[in-house]
Amino acid sequence: MTDKNNYSYTENYSGLKTRNWRCSDRYCRAMITTRKSTEALVGTDLPEHNHRNSLLRKKARETEAEVIQRYENVHRATTAAVLQDISNTIASFKFPSSIKLCFQQRVYQNETLASTSSNQSQTQNSQNSRRLHEH
Repeated sequence: MTDKNNYSYTENYSGLKTRNWRCSDRYCRAMITTRKSTEALVGTDLPEHNHRNSLLRKKARETEAEVIQRYENVHRATTAAVLQDISNTIASFKFPSSIKLCFQQRVYQNETLASTSSNQSQTQNSQNSRRLHEH
């Protein structure tokens, strides 16, 4: 079972009229109860979890792998183009906006790392070139 925030649960106990569910992360104590007759949540509040949403991480890895695979045979594909495609794909997800924001922050961090790495490579190449010309 998955709640509206995309946390997954495993059935823990089944009574006469209700089912008790615990978070799929065994180190988390979050629990919910649903009615057997309607599968509706008993109460209105969802529990707090002591971890991030694992479905989020899984979807991020899948998305990155799919986009990278699409660009695998594209010659001269830039890092910026790949990261922009990942960002656009994430924007199309039907996740709550807070989850999309986490994805987009991750893409931004990857863009920053790629940019920094590219700048460092260019600086290193420039330094190596100067050294060759000096000798």
